[in-house]
Amino acid sequence: MSIFLLDLSKNKIHSLICLHVMPSLVYLNISGNIIQSFTKSMFKMTHNLRILDISFNQVSVLGPYNFENMICLSVLDLRNNPIIEVSPLLFKHIKVVSIHTSSYKVCCVKPQLKTICNKYPPWPHSCNRLLVDLFVQVMMGLVGCTILLLNLPIYFLHCARKVQSCYNINVVFTSVGDFFFGIFLVSVVFVDIVYGNNYLKYEHYWRESMACYTFSVFSLISATTSCVFLSFMAFTRYLAVTKPFSIRNLTPGHVASILAAVFISVSLIAITLVVIYRLANADYQLPTGLCLMIGNLNESVISKIITYLTVIFQIGSSFSVTILYVLIPAG
Repeated sequence: MSIFLLDLSKNKIHSLICLHVMPSLVYLNISGNIIQSFTKSMFKMTHNLRILDISFNQVSVLGPYNFENMICLSVLDLRNNPIIEVSPLLFKHIKVVSIHTSSYKVCCVKPQLKTICNKYPPWPHSCNRLLVDLFVQVMMGLVGCTILLLNLPIYFLHCARKVQSCYNINVVFTSVGDFFFGIFLVSVVFVDIVYGNNYLKYEHYWRESMACYTFSVFSLISATTSCVFLSFMAFTRYLAVTKPFSIRNLTPGHVASILAAVFISVSLIAITLVVIYRLANADYQLPTGLCLMIGNLNESVISKIITYLTVIFQIGSSFSVTILYVLIPAG
């Protein structure tokens, strides 16, 4: 008696050792189990297999010989597996028509142009590099270096003034926030240069590294403090025009204390959020290779919350600055 269809989904299976007695198998569903890896002999006698569903398992490595005997395979489902490493020779011996996966690494080694694959590298990544091309690398490096070179003299010039004003203090703190963003951009370009065309191989190491988490903190601090300092600057200028006598009590020392407290508070919140994200994720990896915790709404609840809060904060800050500067002439 030949077996053509076999559904072993959701059975807490660790491994399969009996497929060699089912050479007529056409459809195999082993999704929802706890399979972590494939042995070379696991699919040895599956020459007629056309549909293979391995989704929702714990497979992390796809080697060069995992599917080599599946010469008739048409549909391969690898969704929701924590895939870290994919061999470039994974599809060397087969011509699969449709691939379903949650990892773009699988699509990067697909066998032919006609193969349908549902996951591709998110911008600005490519299948080989952290940054998709030289243009993005150069532009990001130029912007980062420009921010650093412009903010350093601004910082020192305003700090060197003998008589400080509230405005000078505000400019100093704003330049510090921008400086963090410049460090973040330059660091991303540096990492792209270091890894080069081998980024795909080391991506999981980079995304779970302390350096990546540090740059994530820098990006959160910069995105938040710049908005706060600009809003505070607009507010003090509004008071200076509309209520000049009441603002006399606001000394540069008071402004420095307020902004320093804001900067420290934002930094502590950013560090706390990053630590919570790391502890809440089993693989310890940040959502993207850019080390950003914002923008990707498909990764985790924490990533969604941070993204929404950052967007709301940015919009609210921009709106408040606009309103205050519109009200200044009226005052």
